[in-house]
Amino acid sequence: MKKNFYFLIFLLFFSLLTTGCSFPWSKQKVEQIDVTVESAFAPVVDGQAENGQMRKFADYQELKTFLEKQAQLKTFPDQMVPLDDSSKFNIGSDQPVDVSDQADIIKASGQYIYALVYNDIFIIKADQADKTQAVAKISFNSRPTEIYLHGGNLVVIGADEQIKQSSAYKNFQRQSSFTFLKIFDLSNPEAPKQIRDLDFEGSYRASRLISERLFLVLDNYSGYIDDVSIVPRLVDGGKILSSDCSVNNRCFAPDVYYFDELYNTYNFTSVNTLDLSNPLSAISSQSYLLNDNQNLYVSEKNIFITYSQYLNKNNLRLSIMRSLLESKLSESDKQIIVKINQTTPDVLTNEEKIEKTLQIFDNFLQTRSNDELSLLKIELNPALQKKYEEEGDNLERTIIHKFSLNGSKPVYRANSAVPGIILGESFLDENTAGSLRVMTIRNRPFGISAGEWALDTDFYLLGSDLKITGKLKNIAAEKKINNVFFSEQRAYLSFAESVDQLLALDFSDIQNPKLLGELKMPNFASYFYPYSETRLLAIGRDLQSDVYGNTVLGGLKLSLLDVSDLSLKEVDSYIAGASGSDSRVLYDSRSLLFKRDSNLLVVPTSLTSVASGFRSYFSGVLALTINNDKFSLLGQIDHSDGGKYQLLDSGCGLNCYDNSVRRSFYIKDVLYTFSNKYLKVNNLSDLKLLQAAKLNPDSDIDAQVQPLSGQETAVSSADSTVPVGSENSPLGPVLPSAAPEIEAGTDAGVVDQPAPSILP
Repeated sequence: MKKNFYFLIFLLFFSLLTTGCSFPWSKQKVEQIDVTVESAFAPVVDGQAENGQMRKFADYQELKTFLEKQAQLKTFPDQMVPLDDSSKFNIGSDQPVDVSDQADIIKASGQYIYALVYNDIFIIKADQADKTQAVAKISFNSRPTEIYLHGGNLVVIGADEQIKQSSAYKNFQRQSSFTFLKIFDLSNPEAPKQIRDLDFEGSYRASRLISERLFLVLDNYSGYIDDVSIVPRLVDGGKILSSDCSVNNRCFAPDVYYFDELYNTYNFTSVNTLDLSNPLSAISSQSYLLNDNQNLYVSEKNIFITYSQYLNKNNLRLSIMRSLLESKLSESDKQIIVKINQTTPDVLTNEEKIEKTLQIFDNFLQTRSNDELSLLKIELNPALQKKYEEEGDNLERTIIHKFSLNGSKPVYRANSAVPGIILGESFLDENTAGSLRVMTIRNRPFGISAGEWALDTDFYLLGSDLKITGKLKNIAAEKKINNVFFSEQRAYLSFAESVDQLLALDFSDIQNPKLLGELKMPNFASYFYPYSETRLLAIGRDLQSDVYGNTVLGGLKLSLLDVSDLSLKEVDSYIAGASGSDSRVLYDSRSLLFKRDSNLLVVPTSLTSVASGFRSYFSGVLALTINNDKFSLLGQIDHSDGGKYQLLDSGCGLNCYDNSVRRSFYIKDVLYTFSNKYLKVNNLSDLKLLQAAKLNPDSDIDAQVQPLSGQETAVSSADSTVPVGSENSPLGPVLPSAAPEIEAGTDAGVVDQPAPSILP
């Protein structure tokens, strides 16, 4: 009994050291399919990415064989401590809305503005600012997501919900999501004509318009089904295109790439290319068979696909036991191990072989005497710890593949590997010089208690060829990174546990990135904009104390921070509203407008107050200027008529209402602000209202909401010390006067498009 007790203590200690992933690369190598690797694939960089290589299937039969083998060999290896993903934050821009390389919900070209509201695209004539009005409307049965303008055409992208009602879809065994792409001829903007109707199998991920070509990135299906189209489908003009181009030249046959590794679970991600100079041309496509732990980041000109690899803990344990214990096993145990290794994968997977072999060694240890067991522990534990130290950078790593988007299809450029795991798209960023900045997380197996793993954060700079030019190790030990904000020469890291702290990095010298240090925030901020190299704009909530001394969130707060040194001095701030006040910038960075030449900052804002019972009494934008490091309120533009239009629109994101301003932009000397309810037109210099085109009629809920009296007053200072809950809490800006309205679509040549259908 005593011996078993010591044995259990030993096993517990041994397992604590091995609660992770291990050695050697445990994802079993699949039986080689004779695939020729194209010369376009770059050689391994510095020998780091020796596996996890990307290959191309020669034909769909090889793809089918590969997927069938995956179904036979699929295993579920141990993973490190799970960590939450993060969404990519795009830093705000001071560019007008008609930049054409990224899709958006509103675009402007010439005399017209095109705006998405629910299932409609409003075409708004804006040649005379004070006469801005909707002149046409395109209605869809499925809600559009984003639009492009290019060469006199309007491109509309969205999730196709109605396709599920078609007879063809009901016969599909693979019940995938579909993404529609429609192209309209704008020769006469007030009477647009649809000229292309496409439905791609998959969910919309991202897109880019580079030169004349649109690149559409989709997440496709997962799971192999026999006798079903093995590649994602494309429906063109209601007809499902064949993937066999030998039968019909009107076909859709994507090239398919994969990693030469065992897949645990998989899905297809496809990059589809359309030449918009000839919108009726054929679609070019490449599909990538990705594993379940991969990320895809799309920059302005490139796509980066990452592949995470883990070392298997059982493999590591087994390597130590084999080296120290195998000679001590009985001949019968040695023969059993030989038989286990000779078993074919369809009977025992690689993981099952390792587990069964380990069981033999565990049984051997359990039958040792206490004295012998103690001696073995003296050998095994240090050997295991040493192995972890040797493999510190290899316990987990990420291979990065780069594709350029400057031709008729993505072109493979380079690969590399970095230690650690990339948690999400916000951990990657490519600057204008083509340098890739990468933040990774490593799970450290020592210096812990109770079997927990500590976290280390590393930073890498990679050149355009993906060779590592500089790095910083262990920059945030023991802390979980919540998000990363990149500027051209700096990065700011926020932490999940410390909402009032930032970690600042400087990489102006790409060979010697520097850790500037931890910065103490004066408030709880979740959005950061690099106003200059020495100033950082932070937007979040004010931190205040209640009557019990507890820290609570107050009103919306803008802070201008001096980041020239590590003191992070707050040089000025602006507080508006009380608890519950909000801004779309915290959920959608593109809703912020910063006009650098005039230091104008236009911030979408929703404000509450104690007097309003913490009900939103204002929703619109605050227009502020920043002069000599001081905020000054230029004015406000209300989209809520004093707190009305409170209908929640889940289709535009978290905390998005009809009165939430989603975009602000300027054309010449005119400022436009856009919500589901209004497109408002104001002078850029003094915010004088010129026009307000009402895009969405009032809802039933609006009829039940009475606007407040307009007694609210503006507050713009950092020295407001009114406690939360006081009747004299700052209430925010004065409500603007009522504006003239123009109902869209009343006499405006509405263009209603019929529901697209799939025909066999």
